[in-house]
Amino acid sequence: MRAVIIGAGIAGLSAALRLRKLGWQTLLVEKAPSRRGGGYGVTFGGIGYDGAENLGILSALRDKEFVTSELVYRKVDGRRRFAMNGATIAATMGEKSFGILRGDIESVLYEAVRDHAEFRFGTTVTAIDQDDDTVYATLSDGSIEAADLLIGADGLHSATRALVFGPEDGYRLDLDHKVAVFMLKNRPAELREGETGSISEGGRTFAMMSVGDGRTSAFFGYRTDVDGADTDEGPETVLPRLYGDMAWLVPQALAELKTADSVYFDSISQMVVDRWSHGRVVLLGDAAWCVTLFAGYGSSLAVGGADLLGSAIERHPGDIPAALAEWETQLRPETERKQKMGRRVKGVYAPRNKFVLELTQLPLRLASSAPVRRYMQRKLQVQGLRNPWVYSSISARNADFDASSMKDTSTAFFASEATPSTSRSSSRTATAYSLLRSVPNIGGSSLLIVTVTPAATISRIGCSSSDSTARVARLDVGHTSSGMSLSARCRSSFSS
Repeated sequence: MRAVIIGAGIAGLSAALRLRKLGWQTLLVEKAPSRRGGGYGVTFGGIGYDGAENLGILSALRDKEFVTSELVYRKVDGRRRFAMNGATIAATMGEKSFGILRGDIESVLYEAVRDHAEFRFGTTVTAIDQDDDTVYATLSDGSIEAADLLIGADGLHSATRALVFGPEDGYRLDLDHKVAVFMLKNRPAELREGETGSISEGGRTFAMMSVGDGRTSAFFGYRTDVDGADTDEGPETVLPRLYGDMAWLVPQALAELKTADSVYFDSISQMVVDRWSHGRVVLLGDAAWCVTLFAGYGSSLAVGGADLLGSAIERHPGDIPAALAEWETQLRPETERKQKMGRRVKGVYAPRNKFVLELTQLPLRLASSAPVRRYMQRKLQVQGLRNPWVYSSISARNADFDASSMKDTSTAFFASEATPSTSRSSSRTATAYSLLRSVPNIGGSSLLIVTVTPAATISRIGCSSSDSTARVARLDVGHTSSGMSLSARCRSSFSS
């Protein structure tokens, strides 16, 4: 079996790696003349975490992760307003999430698949035809490539989508913002290793991020209804005009913009596509859904979506349309939730009104205060784990409840009653599960604190401990290639 993949970014590389596991041959066609690096930092997790694990690249990705030790919010003149420390930031991310540079995800994927796939850089697709058995891609180098499947993983402005599904204007939902991202040559002395600094004012946001190994990324994001922003001019002209009044490291970033190796500059738009496949052609990643950086889940969806696509093909050997239909049914609810979240965030991202800005940053201010920070660290146990965890896993089909309706990766802390009552364990298990199902599907992970009976109930959700002093169980719920899985974590004692 053979696939032609248009686009050698995160989605395309993930698809090639997943199909290789099925014994497929792949050709990746990339418009750029060579591989790109850099980009911006992302939080990688959710179905992307599970997908990376299944693809065998999770360890390599974790080797590339960076840890933000402090997030500092500054005034326009550069003065410090407030900050969140690394422990508080970690508490908001969840265990199965980590920070990584987008370009590093591509690098790990490329190294994993480079010797097992054919690459053609500086090449585009110009025509696509298909019949019941084969799809044919005409490329800009004059060749016509025949395949069993064509995957359009060519991003927001997908040529594949335009050729097969129709013009971009029919699917693009503009969120009225633009963004520019590039890598600096060196980390400024004023930015400590591991620090991220941010300024928001008047519908504009600037951030500079230390992203590991001495590397630094500059980020500009602004509303297109800001005076002077609604223009087709390039970043070298627009950004100095819009950000010329900002101090701190903004002048240095604007100076380096002129000599940056590569600058990503585009509108923030979603792709709302009513169907992702047509015959033997399927869209993947931003070409299909583009949740935008407002939702912060694009890289995870690309990796996780590619993994799920391969699993669907594996379940339907010889029936590509059936595999594509099943895959879309499985994944679409997740992408639509993330798109809705992105549209909600649009309203509070870089607000022009100072009062609205203060309101949106109030929860962050509270989290940065010492009393709240200590409370979060104690409750979420991001510091000082003094007791070892005992791990075990169970499948959903063997559990006392049906987890098939859980869509997102969720994390629940099941805390015991002060006085055990094993006679009520069954009802409390059901109650805990009902509450778990109600956790909002936001950000790829959710937190829930409920009360259940210890020991007996803990054993019912998968921990093998028979110790009557067992006080705490942690239950992770997520997707795997074979369906839903539950991973329970117990420990025999608890210290508050």
